[in-house]
Amino acid sequence: MSTLGFKLRSEYRVTVGRFVSLDIPGLTVYSGWVAWSYLDLFGLDVANAIPEPVIEYIIAMALQASEGSRSEVERRNLDI
Repeated sequence: MSTLGFKLRSEYRVTVGRFVSLDIPGLTVYSGWVAWSYLDLFGLDVANAIPEPVIEYIIAMALQASEGSRSEVERRNLDI
């Protein structure tokens, strides 16, 4: 993720040049054009630059979510 766009994983294939929107719940919708696509990954060049504080917030949310997932897995392993 950068001020200019996102690297995303999707179960849906997209074609280069396609205009798509990314809805981040509780935050906003980012729209832009697919810059590249390979298998289940693609790059999204956003139409409007993403401010640095927003990037930091999104990364913090992702880290928090991954920590929650990891804790759940660890807890399940302890219950066995």
